[in-house]
Amino acid sequence: MTIGVILGILFGGLFIGSFVVAAVSFRANRKGGAAVLKKRGYLLLAAGAVCFLLFLMIPFSFHTVQAGQVAVVKHMGKATGIRTAGTYFDFWVTEKYEFYDAKVQNMDITTSAYSKDAQTMDIAMTVQ
Repeated sequence: MTIGVILGILFGGLFIGSFVVAAVSFRANRKGGAAVLKKRGYLLLAAGAVCFLLFLMIPFSFHTVQAGQVAVVKHMGKATGIRTAGTYFDFWVTEKYEFYDAKVQNMDITTSAYSKDAQTMDIAMTVQ
């Protein structure tokens, strides 16, 4: 998750910065600037579009499975594999993760019961 946030901020900043610089280049071109500024403006617009696509594709594709969890990977709704603890890169549009708790859980049960000949007994057990 942290990797995705960092990359999201990076690509978002590049996206916004390239459009700002492209706008400045086009404005300078209107005021009598060289044709080089116009070419640079178009190049920066293209770079901004690429950064926007990278912003949509890459940061959301990082999946983190915590310790004590197991994730079932579904490709277009069909279960294709499992993932244990770690960080994985799977394309977010086609791959979905379902998380399940894999920790051992204890349940203590204490109850009273009667035997066949009506004797009372207390039962204590632990279910894992």
